[in-house]
Amino acid sequence: MVTIENAKKLLEKVHEIQKREDELSTLRGEKFNIFKLLGLDANEAGLHTKFIFELLNKNGSHGLGAVFFDGFISILNKNVLSQDYSIPGYTHFQQIRKEQNIGGVDHKKIDGGVIDLHIETDSFSIAIENKIYSGLGYQQLERYHAYQSNKKNKLRYLLLLTLDGYGGYKGPLREGEEYFSITYREIILDWLEFCHEKASNTPVLRETIKQYIITIKGILGMLTNQEMNKELENLILKNYDSARQIAEAFVHSKELRTRKMYELVLNKLKKLR
Repeated sequence: MVTIENAKKLLEKVHEIQKREDELSTLRGEKFNIFKLLGLDANEAGLHTKFIFELLNKNGSHGLGAVFFDGFISILNKNVLSQDYSIPGYTHFQQIRKEQNIGGVDHKKIDGGVIDLHIETDSFSIAIENKIYSGLGYQQLERYHAYQSNKKNKLRYLLLLTLDGYGGYKGPLREGEEYFSITYREIILDWLEFCHEKASNTPVLRETIKQYIITIKGILGMLTNQEMNKELENLILKNYDSARQIAEAFVHSKELRTRKMYELVLNKLKKLR
């Protein structure tokens, strides 16, 4: 039988677990995050595209040449691209550009737009469309694919980068052939860990990359300790009826809170008339 006392004890135990995890998070240095403090963690172009650009740039301020870029290509070949589509070696790193304008958008000609990241070497060309929270624009991948098709005498790759996979594309391009999906959760985090290791002798760079890794994990909800999750799951299983009652009450309270906020806004609007 579910009683208020049982539900109260369950909530107190959950609070204890959360408090302990919060203390551990502080000790791990996850609380202080310069990107989050500056309000940049959700800024697609202002942080994420620029940060990735700087690391991939052979001539970037990190001063480590093509180490990060070569690591990125290696990870793509190992985890994303099949042998038939693997990125070849290169002799000359020609350029990397962020937010490259390829002309005004023309839907009839399937042309134009702004490519988040565009990389050129003597043997291949890579276009990367970076999506954190926004969706794809109309014909966006098709337009970038058409632009890439104009690159002669080199292999061409179009990458769609999303947080955790993008299932909303309904266009004609074939995934795994004409474009490739990569994610922050798997490919970018793997690559960032590689970059962090390679920056071990450059303290400021190393710690900045670490901060960015924490930022990505925070967005993806990966900072919660797995042991805490297991403890909460076991606690819920042992107190299933009380947990179900709390969950139902939470949903009702959430709906009630939303209704009250709606009424508050409506009343203020009426006063402005």
